[in-house]
Amino acid sequence: MQSERSEYPVSFVRTLLRLQQSTKAGVLGLGVASLLLLPTVGLQNKGVGRLSAAVAGLACSLVGYRMAQDNNALSAISEDLGIIDRKQSIAWYNGLLSRKQTLTVENIKPIEADLITDVVGYWQAEDKHLLIVGGTGAGKSTFVQAFASVLGYSWHYKIYDNDCTVDDWLYLRSLPSCSLFESYISIGEQMQADLNAIEDLTQQRKQAGNRWQPNLCLTVAEEMPALVDEIEVTREWMSKQAKRGRRVKRFIAVVAQNDTVKNLGLEGDSSLRDSCFVRVYLGQSAIDRAKLLKNTALVDWLERGGKQVCLVDDKPALRPTLARTHTQPTSQFNKSSETETAEILTESQCSDVQSVQQMLENSPLTGVYVTPEQVNALRELYQSGMSVANILEGKLGQKRGGSWQKKKDWLELLLCS
Repeated sequence: MQSERSEYPVSFVRTLLRLQQSTKAGVLGLGVASLLLLPTVGLQNKGVGRLSAAVAGLACSLVGYRMAQDNNALSAISEDLGIIDRKQSIAWYNGLLSRKQTLTVENIKPIEADLITDVVGYWQAEDKHLLIVGGTGAGKSTFVQAFASVLGYSWHYKIYDNDCTVDDWLYLRSLPSCSLFESYISIGEQMQADLNAIEDLTQQRKQAGNRWQPNLCLTVAEEMPALVDEIEVTREWMSKQAKRGRRVKRFIAVVAQNDTVKNLGLEGDSSLRDSCFVRVYLGQSAIDRAKLLKNTALVDWLERGGKQVCLVDDKPALRPTLARTHTQPTSQFNKSSETETAEILTESQCSDVQSVQQMLENSPLTGVYVTPEQVNALRELYQSGMSVANILEGKLGQKRGGSWQKKKDWLELLLCS
């Protein structure tokens, strides 16, 4: 603190202004004194007294005149000195702020120290629900499907998506243990069924104790704000799933464009969002979140990483990629024998081929059909660093337009399969 005070620039302007005011007051005082001495000189008899009064009056006039000149000179240079003083002050403050900013950046931990390379494993260790936040085109559905491919076939999947098209959720829909609900009426009915299931499973768990074996289930709620607005039971569904669903291994993956409690149906109970969900931020939402944390190194890392990276619970993370072969979950959820595992792997490999074929048959591309052989060639280009957009334009002859984002999502999912 002492060093900062000593470095503060000396303000000459304040001293100058005080001196200017003093000389101005002195000029006024001497002028008044000179005027008062004039009648005194006239009243004095000739001699030393009159001479002394005259000399005193003349001296006051001369000193007042000189002080008036000094005052004018001080006024003339005060503006220039004021500009110099302000520049010195600004430079000092900028230097002080720059030092503080440097200290802040130096104290930030390297990205690698906090990097989450296995998002699925992190989520399983946390034993929480999943909240996926990202704008349009951020790759939310791609993230969910890649996430599910790592979880594997031992899980049951449900998708609540009122705006789903035939081109959406292609990988999840190819799984035999996945159910899709595409209308608000059917979604509302399923949400009520979920609430009833939680009650039943809770009783079964109490009665079975350590012998209880859960059926692992992940329910994906797409565009949660719309479900909150259109389906009355959604708020109760969100609250009870968050509070009690984890104990009976019924997890939810909520997808939204922002994480406000109002849009999530948790208005008035923000603690559920903060304590019961692993929060994943994608695309620009991740960058905005890092800016909110005032972590410039993290912002730069996210901007350079693009769709390969994300933010998980405010930590840098690598996005999961669509697994080619499905493995069993970690021991926390593993209930299968070695024979069952082998059967699942064999079934998975066949399903991957079938999934790619289905995707090719439902291609959104214009004027071109992609063969399985071409997929392998395009995948090599993608893995070597060529972007999805460049592949669409340069190799497949697609033009940017209304369905451009759908084509990008479809091709990215295909190349990652």
